[in-house]
Amino acid sequence: MAREFKCSKPGCMARIRRYLDTKDAKSTGNLRKHVKSCRGEEVLEAADSVANADEVRQRIIPNILKNGTITDAFKIKTRGKGTYSHRPHTREQTK
Repeated sequence: MAREFKCSKPGCMARIRRYLDTKDAKSTGNLRKHVKSCRGEEVLEAADSVANADEVRQRIIPNILKNGTITDAFKIKTRGKGTYSHRPHTREQTK
């Protein structure tokens, strides 16, 4: 019997399976590793500090979505210095 967890971050296609009929059914190492790489160390620490998953959904996730700058978002996606433009596309580029 397996349980599959899908990452809630938009654009992240990660799916982590937990097999409930094995001896390490309560292991969360792969889930924690993904959260650390996808959302960051501070999110993992904040999730560890609350009592249950409902608090994470209500208190932590909305704050994650509000924090950050556009350059931070590009750094996460490109794993380096991001480039972006504030100019709109030309008519030819939007066709």
